[in-house]
Amino acid sequence: MIVRRFFDKAAKNGDAKDSKPRFSIDSPWLRIAASERLLDVVNSYRERLTRLFYLDNWFTVPYPGADQRVASQRWHRDPEDEHIVKVFVYFSDVDEAAGPFEYVRGSTEGGRYGDLWAWGDGHRYPPPDELESAVAPEDRVTVTGPAGTIILCDTGGFHRGGFARENPRILAIQTYLRQDRKEGKRRFTVDFAGREETLSPQVRAALG
Repeated sequence: MIVRRFFDKAAKNGDAKDSKPRFSIDSPWLRIAASERLLDVVNSYRERLTRLFYLDNWFTVPYPGADQRVASQRWHRDPEDEHIVKVFVYFSDVDEAAGPFEYVRGSTEGGRYGDLWAWGDGHRYPPPDELESAVAPEDRVTVTGPAGTIILCDTGGFHRGGFARENPRILAIQTYLRQDRKEGKRRFTVDFAGREETLSPQVRAALG
């Protein structure tokens, strides 16, 4: 699996004194990730204000010879929190051959599969055959779609993606955590240009 992360790469090639990419408040990436409409959905689901922890663009290079899933191509739960909201935006048409996003419905805490290799029990990547035999086929969702498809999901539940065999997959990704969850370091900074006071409380919370 080869995934090229555009903003991470830019940071590594940048000034050593400030290795994180810096986004203007008017950048298209923050206009999406910190939009009122999107934050309304994210915060309504979490029933609290969240902060934007991570964003990037990914280009997944297809590998026709791949015969075994690795890393995030395997079923897993994200480690940062029991409930994490991620947003994926397809910038290319994604079919079965482009490594579409897959999800197990009901696999978050409190769901019918929430106790199956539960979050935090040390089994982040369970044996795939055992997981698939324990999950009803109709509860395994594969999200193919044209460019412009938007996916919102709780990645504290089981998910996988990026097993591209024939076609590339291009997408944007945004990750939201609860405000008091400080694991890891935010991988970007924001240039507010002195306009913090003009932003709504939920936008300031997301970017602060």
